[in-house]
Parts: sequence; structure tokens; C-alpha cells
Amino acid sequence: MLKKVVIAGLAVAVGVAVLGWVSPKMCSLMNYYGHQAQESIESSIPPETEIGRLKNELNELKMEKPRYFDKVAVEQVGFEKLEKEIDADAVALKTFEGDVDALASQLEKNRTATKVSLNGRNVAREDAVSRLNSAVELRNAKRAELSQKEELLEQNRNILEEDYKQLANYDSTITGLETRLAAAALKVKTARAAASKSTVLQTDSDRLSRTSADIEKLVESADVLQHKADLARKYNSASPIRPTEKVSEEDVLKRARGTVQGDDRPVLAEQK
Repeated sequence: MLKKVVIAGLAVAVGVAVLGWVSPKMCSLMNYYGHQAQESIESSIPPETEIGRLKNELNELKMEKPRYFDKVAVEQVGFEKLEKEIDADAVALKTFEGDVDALASQLEKNRTATKVSLNGRNVAREDAVSRLNSAVELRNAKRAELSQKEELLEQNRNILEEDYKQLANYDSTITGLETRLAAAALKVKTARAAASKSTVLQTDSDRLSRTSADIEKLVESADVLQHKADLARKYNSASPIRPTEKVSEEDVLKRARGTVQGDDRPVLAEQK
């Protein structure tokens, strides 16, 4: 799986390189879209998420403090070691300078002598000059080396002093950042609460309007049911009430005797 990922990454990198070589404008456009996408992602991060990330960052910085102790301790030991080396080099340089002065003095005493006394021995003048030349080169090299070490020591001194200042202010710096973060978190919380309160009031108003409309519809439905029930009670009776008609007495008697033609009701028995 890892091999496939690596191959895919290399393919993308090669593709981008080829695209940049073939079409610089297209490559520039892709870079622009990439930056736009990154800015869009960053702007879409909720403030609460960013606050949580920064809190975690500060906690990690607190835990890293012992590591800074180790770093400063190593720098301090290196600084002290360099100081000792410079002191030793300065003593050695004095010895080299003494040898140069002694050789030069012997040669300057008698510029025409063919022999020069060095450490109780007579040596040829040419040999003495060669020795003096070597001593001068060695002295100059030691001087340059000592000067470089002194410059390095001064640089390390400045770095070490700055590191000590940072260690002394580390806790207060973290506390200051925590205070600023807490203030920012409170501001976000207050803004969220204000926005939430405004949204709730608006939402409740909408719900009240919808509820009122639903109640009106329910009342209308109840009225329809009531009228429907009234109609059913009026027109679905077992013995419906027929409209009154003006009839004659003879017709009434005939109906009473069952002699009305077409009447489907049973004929009454004749009275004897």
C-alpha cells in the first residue's frame, strides 16, 4: 500500500513538473486554485475548533519546557569549554610570541654575523632566519585562530543570554497567550450567544404563525364535520319527513281504507 502511495505521489509530482515545463500559465493557474482552496478550508474552520487547537498548542509548549532546559544546558557547557580553550590558546600564543621576539632580537644584534646564538647554540644565520619565518607564521596562525574563537565566544554569549531571557519569561509568555486566548474564546462565546438568542426569537415567531394557521384550519375542519353531522341527522332518518301536501278528505279516507291505487302498504281489514 505504501509503495502505491509513493508511486502515485511521484506520478503527481512528475505531472506537475511536466505541466509547468509545457504550460507555465496552467501551472500558475493550478497554484492559484491550490491557494484558493487552502484559504477556503482555513476560513471554513469554526472559531471553536481553532480555539481548541490553540489550547492544545499551548499545552504542548508547556510540556516542551524541560527540552529547552537541555538545550540551554548544552549551550552553557559548550560556552564554558570554549572559554577554557581561549584561555589556553592565549597562554600558548604568548609563548609563540616570546620565541619570535627572541629570534628577532638575536638576528637584530649583529646583522652581519654569519652565526646566531639560539638557546645556547650557534646556528647558521640562514637557519635562524628560516626558524624565525616559521615561528612568525605559526604565531600569526595562532593569533587568527584565537581571534576567531573570541568572535565565536561573543556570538555564543549573546545567544546564551537571549536563551536565558526566554527561559525567564517563558512561563509569563505562556500565561499571556493563555489570557489572550481566553479573551478571544469569551468574545466568540458572547457573539454565539447573541446570534443564538436572535435566531430563537425569530424561529419562535415563525412557529407561532404556523401554529395559528394550523388552528384556523382545524376550526374549519371542525365546522365541516359539524355541518356534515347535521346533514346526516336531518336527511338519513328512518322515517323521513315528507313535505306536507294539501289533500282532500276523500283521499285521506281512501288511504285509510287502503283503496288508493298504487299504494304498496297492506290493505286494512274491512269492518263488519
